[in-house]
Amino acid sequence: MSRALSVHLGLPEARIFRFPPDPHPPLIKPASRMGFSWDRPVDIPSTVYSFSLDARLPIFTACFYISVVCVLNHLNKRRQYRPWPITRTAFFTYFAFTHNLLLSLFSAWVFVGVCRTVISSLPPQQSATYHIADVFCRFDLSENSTPHNTLLPLAVHNDGFSGAYQAKSLWESGMDYYTWMFYISKYYEIMDTLLLVVKGKKVSFLQMYHHAGAIICTWVGFLYRTPQSVVGVSLNTGIHTLMYLYYSLTTLKINVPVVMKRTLTRLQIAQFLLGALASWLYVFISYDSPIDVTLVPTEDKSDNQTYIRRGGESNAIPCMDNSGQVFALMLTTLYLMPLTQLFLRFFGRTYKLETKKKAL
Repeated sequence: MSRALSVHLGLPEARIFRFPPDPHPPLIKPASRMGFSWDRPVDIPSTVYSFSLDARLPIFTACFYISVVCVLNHLNKRRQYRPWPITRTAFFTYFAFTHNLLLSLFSAWVFVGVCRTVISSLPPQQSATYHIADVFCRFDLSENSTPHNTLLPLAVHNDGFSGAYQAKSLWESGMDYYTWMFYISKYYEIMDTLLLVVKGKKVSFLQMYHHAGAIICTWVGFLYRTPQSVVGVSLNTGIHTLMYLYYSLTTLKINVPVVMKRTLTRLQIAQFLLGALASWLYVFISYDSPIDVTLVPTEDKSDNQTYIRRGGESNAIPCMDNSGQVFALMLTTLYLMPLTQLFLRFFGRTYKLETKKKAL
């Protein structure tokens, strides 16, 4: 009699930490839309898609961004950090408001889209935990994906049989589109820095490190189609929805309580810590999948299912067995460690100073 199928926590195989990592899978452009859809409002041209994933673009952009900001910081210092004349125009106020509002709406759109993709991909409520693990771990079903990604999710039925459905992976169901859009948005978020510059403010090392590193990490994560993208994209867009909404209100001179700004900074720090923890869990998770079972064809051909009898043996499948995906995870972790420290220092310095001002 076979043991019950379940999810396990254990040490991963050493091979997934090898360097240099496995090559990234071939680029596959997200499917074109059939008419207008809120899920995919625009098609991604093949030339734009290929160009955006060329290594030279994110690396050059990050280096160029840091160089330009250093020059502009020096220029603002010579100007004694006075706001530029354009900031006194109505156009600048409208532009800053529109910029922040669009980023808030975009982040909300991606957040809702990722949540809908995940929810629609989950098996029925009767399914066991290893079915849910299969959905999150079987992130990409392309021909060149890792071996365990060719497995199909199971949905448990009360009659003692299980249905093997030809379900799409999270990547095919929409994560490919949302993750690419999320990656591209990191280029536009550089506009945050330019707005600070024209206001005559010094751009901090935290700001430069944050934007440059985000471009590199999201690019690598997309290339390797990391399953942890669900965690990173959902957390980041959720926080950014609130953060850019806050910036939109302050641009209109609306008085927002300081506690809101303090809470947003805390949420950003919590995002880094919880996101890293949840992402690293993928490395230590494996789950059982039935193998060598007796196939029993269904009588109803209209439901596109093949029924398999419970029993037989089981095979423990690691959630991650690709060194490229682990490399992307390690790179992001190395980026987040100093970033979290910089945010903690910013939090302590900013709100400690505000407390002193109130005391005076």
